[in-house]
Amino acid sequence: MEIKDWLKENRKRQDLTLTELSLKTGINNGQLSRVETGSSSLTLFSTVRIMHVLNLSWTSLFSEGLIDERARGLPIYKNAKPSNLECLNFADIDALTASGLIKTGKASEIVVALMKMFIEKFELQLGDDRLTHLSKGLYSYLGNTIKTTRGLPKELAHISFAYPMELDPNLLRKIYLDGGVFIMQDLSFYIKQLRLSKKISLREQAKAIDMTHPALRALETRMNDKVKLDDIINLDKKLELDGELIVFAWRTAEFYMGISQIVSKLEKKVCPREIMDVELVEKLVVLSRLFLYYFPTDFEWLNWYRKKSLNGFSEFK
Repeated sequence: MEIKDWLKENRKRQDLTLTELSLKTGINNGQLSRVETGSSSLTLFSTVRIMHVLNLSWTSLFSEGLIDERARGLPIYKNAKPSNLECLNFADIDALTASGLIKTGKASEIVVALMKMFIEKFELQLGDDRLTHLSKGLYSYLGNTIKTTRGLPKELAHISFAYPMELDPNLLRKIYLDGGVFIMQDLSFYIKQLRLSKKISLREQAKAIDMTHPALRALETRMNDKVKLDDIINLDKKLELDGELIVFAWRTAEFYMGISQIVSKLEKKVCPREIMDVELVEKLVVLSRLFLYYFPTDFEWLNWYRKKSLNGFSEFK
């Protein structure tokens, strides 16, 4: 079945007009119409928006034949158990957004406090004032797509505050199984690392999925909300991931679309997270990946965060 037929069939099955589906998903009526006529393709985010409103999960992509039948098994998820890896989950993020601190600008103080804990673990013998000053200054470095030591004090020149591209890709599987939040940099990292592990060149990969290599390079550097569902599916096939990249991408889109939030669940509408929320949470998640890379067995930072969240981060208000 083609996506255009799948969308039209499921929309009509739930007795929704294009206008009603547009209102619930936030997708332009004309765009939905073009998808149904086959003149436009769906982005990953648009697909997740639509399927949330239609009360369908990513498994429908397999069960209704939108994705290669061979990928239906998802071997690493079949009967999989949580890995007991401590990681930020949707409840952790929702507690922060519910506190109202992001809108007041004070949520950055929580990330700065965690950054201070991170630097302390390197035992650099810095005074408290110096440590606090550095932690505030390093906030802007979190989430950089390119490693740089420019502007960093000499004590921290050996530490990167960009997303840790040396992270073991297997950790993302554990994060998924434990209900962890994914951000777009996680997907970019995963796509690049898997390609490199299979010794596939950027040009070869791009040609195999009918994408220009500059476009693929951009995807591997920092994915955006314009990525096409077809590109994710084709990358999954090329990398022989048996659907793994698709479900990782789904988890990522669910975060940005705010599908875990109560209002989105109750009203079956899509309530995308605001840009301010997304930028703050992305920094928080990148810092959590840095903790995982440099100190993989130390979860003092997460225990601290969750303890503070129990009282709504009141000390930061």
